Amino acid sequence: IAIQAGDSSIAYLVFGDNGDYDAGRIAYTNSSNQMGFYTNNSERMTIDSAGLVGIGTTSPGNTLQVSGSGSAPMSSERTQNSGGFAMLQGKMGDSASTTAGHVYSALVAGIEDNTNGAEDGYFALEVSESGSNSEKLRVKSNGRVGIGTTSPQAMLDIRASGANGLVLNNDSSNSADSGRIFLEGTSTTAIMQQGSDLSFRTGATTGSSSGTERVSINTNGMQIFSGSLGVGVGPNSNDGRITTSSH
Repeated sequence: IAIQAGDSSIAYLVFGDNGDYDAGRIAYTNSSNQMGFYTNNSERMTIDSAGLVGIGTTSPGNTLQVSGSGSAPMSSERTQNSGGFAMLQGKMGDSASTTAGHVYSALVAGIEDNTNGAEDGYFALEVSESGSNSEKLRVKSNGRVGIGTTSPQAMLDIRASGANGLVLNNDSSNSADSGRIFLEGTSTTAIMQQGSDLSFRTGATTGSSSGTERVSINTNGMQIFSGSLGVGVGPNSNDGRITTSSH
């Protein structure tokens, strides 16, 4: 079937009924070399002259652009209900070919528990290393995050071999105050790197360097401020205490 129209006209293939003869149609706009697919008299999908595909938009900016007002404009489903997972993969070329299709990374949605009405899932991130994909991060249904482990035992569980760990970098706006760990409870305690010193503070405010410094560890050793350190005894006992002068 050949459907032709003038250079500035639109060629149509229409579908409908007695009440609405063109409710569904395929329209090719010759002036812009763009094709539109319609249902219920509205354009639902567009393929522009560059081959870009838009669903929910007539002006796609990528190879595939999905637009919608809902909270989930796009979803994918794998027909698996036990021990399975679904992946969104990022493929690119390698040194041998631009079309090698190597999977460099992938987002993974997986099943922890498939009980109807009480389903548990997990989210994972896979990254290619030395030619093979492996899981680097997992978020479990209970909110625990594992880096280097698929079975985190705490809200954040980081595991690695060798001299690897967690790095907190300097605050660029104040080089004297670098990475901090805040422990929140009835009051907040802070552990922070201040210059070359490791500082332990009480009465701190999360997101700030405030608080009263109690202990500092530096190249000269450990220094205790504003009181004393009890060793296995109550803070009011003199037995086994290390006493220092106030800061």
